[in-house]
Amino acid sequence: MANNSRCCDGFASMPSPGGSESGQFEDGLRKPFADGGIVDLVFATLAETRLPVGSWVQQYVSETREPLDCASYQNSLTESGKNNDMVLSNLMDGVAEKYNGNLKTILLYSSKRFQHDASSADLFGRLTEAKIGKFAIPNPKKAFLGQSLSVLASDIRFCFVGAHFPVSELADALESTSGNTLETAKIILARTLRKVLRRASRKDILTDRTVLVLQGDLNSRTVLQPGESGATDVLFELLRDRQLQAAIQHDLNLPDGEWHE
Repeated sequence: MANNSRCCDGFASMPSPGGSESGQFEDGLRKPFADGGIVDLVFATLAETRLPVGSWVQQYVSETREPLDCASYQNSLTESGKNNDMVLSNLMDGVAEKYNGNLKTILLYSSKRFQHDASSADLFGRLTEAKIGKFAIPNPKKAFLGQSLSVLASDIRFCFVGAHFPVSELADALESTSGNTLETAKIILARTLRKVLRRASRKDILTDRTVLVLQGDLNSRTVLQPGESGATDVLFELLRDRQLQAAIQHDLNLPDGEWHE
C-alpha cells in the first residue's frame, strides 16, 4: 500500500493498520473500544508512501465527522522545504520522494477532548541514511516529524511524532561477525532516539507535563546472537538498560523521563 498511489482514494478505501481483514481505516475512526469507550484520537504514520494524504485530510475536515472532528497532517518533504532555502537541495528531495516515497502522518482528534497547542512548535528533523563523501544522499522519508495537542482543562500535552529510522548502520552491525552485536545495535538506536529528544529540547517542546509519543518504522529490531537459542529485541533491551536510558537524555536540559513501549 505504501508505495502504491492507486491502492485507494481516501480514508474510506484505505485498509486499516491491521490489514484489509480488519476493515478500512475509516472504520477505526468510529468504532468504540471493547469497553464501549469512544475513540477521541487517532494518530497514524505512513513511513514510506506516495498517497495524497493532504487532500484526504482536507476532504475529511470539509465533512462533518463525529467523534473525530479535527484533523491535521504532516509531510516530511514539506517540512524539509520550510527549513531549507537551497533550491537544488529541495529539487533533489522532490526527485527522491518520487522514487523512495515520503514520510507522512495523520492526526485526527475530538475538539471535546483536545486542542492544537499553539504555544508548541512543530517538530522536524532529518535522519541520514547514506552519504557520498560529506554530503547526505537526499531521502525525505528518513526523518521524524511531530505536532502537539493539549488536553482541554488541563496542563497535560502530547507530542505525536512519526518517524522512519535509518537502517544502513544498523544492518552493518547486525551482519558483523565481530564484537557484541546487541550492544552495538542498542547504541545505534539510542543515538537516533537522542536526536529526537535533542531537537524537541531545542524547540522547548518537552516539559514535566508532556508525553512524547513516537511511532513509525524503527527498522530492524531483531538480533540473532551466537550461542543464543532465540532472537533478541534490540529496542526492548535498550529500554531496560538504565545507563543507556540516562545517556540518551544526558545534558539535554530535559525533565527526568524515560522511553517506554
